[in-house]
Amino acid sequence: MSKLPAVLRSPITLLILGRCIEDSLDKLTKEAASTDSMPQIIYQNEFISENAVAQSDWLFAMHTDFYCPSGTVGHAAKHGRGLIATNAGLIGRLVKEHKLGLAADPYSADDIAKKTEEAMSKPFVHSADTVNFVSANSPQNFAKSLLQL
Repeated sequence: MSKLPAVLRSPITLLILGRCIEDSLDKLTKEAASTDSMPQIIYQNEFISENAVAQSDWLFAMHTDFYCPSGTVGHAAKHGRGLIATNAGLIGRLVKEHKLGLAADPYSADDIAKKTEEAMSKPFVHSADTVNFVSANSPQNFAKSLLQL
């Protein structure tokens, strides 16, 4: 967060949902407390909810490896929210192929800051690819595929 210009940091509320490595959370909280214009940080050890997504402008799924849950991708797409996600693995591929948001190198603070700044500079707009992704991955289509097995 400190890589972002101060004018962009202050209006941000960073809502962290789900399991979080305590060392990472402690480091982020300490950095926020020691830096001017840092975002408000709220941590809730719970699954992502419809309400949290509805209150968000963008969702953030920056995992450092390709083993990460894809539920955030579905929630973001379903609710028309952009996703800033890792550029690795399935999540990175889905974000790029279906224009679901922005993909960044999870090990590069500069790249993450650049993508965050880009996201804050313009609203996310669903493309036809995003709409098709939501339609193709609906619960109804998932159920149909299970019944065909």
